Amino acid sequence: MITVPHFERSPYPYILLSSLFIGGLVSCLLMRKDMIKKEHIALIELLNLVCTVLMSMLFAGTNFFKIGTLGFDGVGGAVGLVGGTVTSCFIFKDRWKSILSSCMVPAPLMYSLAKIGCLLAGCCRGFEYDGWFSIIYGGKSFFPAQPTDFAVFFIVFLTVLIMKLRSWDGKKVALMVIIEAGIARFLTDFLRLSHEGKVLSFRQIVIIFAIGIAIIFNMILAKKNKEKDNG
Repeated sequence: MITVPHFERSPYPYILLSSLFIGGLVSCLLMRKDMIKKEHIALIELLNLVCTVLMSMLFAGTNFFKIGTLGFDGVGGAVGLVGGTVTSCFIFKDRWKSILSSCMVPAPLMYSLAKIGCLLAGCCRGFEYDGWFSIIYGGKSFFPAQPTDFAVFFIVFLTVLIMKLRSWDGKKVALMVIIEAGIARFLTDFLRLSHEGKVLSFRQIVIIFAIGIAIIFNMILAKKNKEKDNG
């Protein structure tokens, strides 16, 4: 059992910002590896940061006119990141494949690191559970959902990073990020206390659509590549 102490000031915002910084740094390094101009990278990262934060807050139900309602949501952040990245791809059409994969690969890493903040803040906790590695908040024990998220998404990050470094097609790498991270997030949602009494949560429904679209695109790409090879 692991007892999480009470913090007078939640460390969550600082860990979240750190995860965004580290993810952005990884993205920058990958784009520099692909020889993208520094000024272009700066614009891309700024756009991704704004889109990620805004969509994350919207999905969390933040009221922008009330500071006390400030919140962040991982699925919303992913939607924002995809939106910002796709916009960047339209702006810099000549390097869109490199931009797409370089921006998408760090997403699972950012989510993984953010779960440390969730663990310390007590959000995204698992269902009530008193077995091995249970997390204790206020005398009650819960399943270690946040550490599970951390481990699973870090593994997802390593797999897609290897794909990127092995020079897989940028489109395929980005699609694999969506598919792998989507499946992981869909399954780990069942471990959360907030999922009790639900067949599927709203986030899981969004994920189903995202994975479905990614799989269809992947099939289309595979068919086109096969036709190209045969041609």
